Amino acid sequence: MCFNAQKFERLVHYICWKTEPRDLGAVKLNKVLWFSDTFAYTIFAKPISGETYVKQQRGPVSKHLLGTLEPGARQLCCRTHRGLPRLR
Repeated sequence: MCFNAQKFERLVHYICWKTEPRDLGAVKLNKVLWFSDTFAYTIFAKPISGETYVKQQRGPVSKHLLGTLEPGARQLCCRTHRGLPRLR
């Protein structure tokens, strides 16, 4: 699968927009991104973004998430913004 940066950014925006800031940290965001891609793969035979996820202690981690978010939004991601995180 080929990584689609635009779809990945839109997926991050959508998740942050639909979730309360206090409920969404970096771990949960990564898990929701992974779940969204795998769920779409089981239904449509292709993921939404084509992102690569790496197995970590607390769950799957997106390879491109930190590169997508601006430095100020990296630590708390959506907790620091009511709406959308700022993207590069």
